[in-house]
Amino acid sequence: AKHGRPIQVELQNLSWVLRNRYETIDILKIDVSLSSQKGRIEVCKNGFGVDFSEEKAKEVLGEKEIRIEIDLKQGGSTATAWGCDLTYDYVKINGDYRS
Repeated sequence: AKHGRPIQVELQNLSWVLRNRYETIDILKIDVSLSSQKGRIEVCKNGFGVDFSEEKAKEVLGEKEIRIEIDLKQGGSTATAWGCDLTYDYVKINGDYRS
């Protein structure tokens, strides 16, 4: 992540929803963090990517279960979504984003 640059949210569906469904959501208030049993890393603060330890990220993301927390700062409601796509092609295609 590069500090001071808007985060490139790979969750394209979230981006679409923010643009097309909820005009009252201020993208510049969104926080995003990733967590597992190995810890937590913040990757976005107030809509911008933040510096984080690649070593810590690898440790956190190496776990079987990973939690993605997105705080829209729009109240106290919560939602949960479960997903999994670790097919070879999915990992290969999305691995290009980290090159």
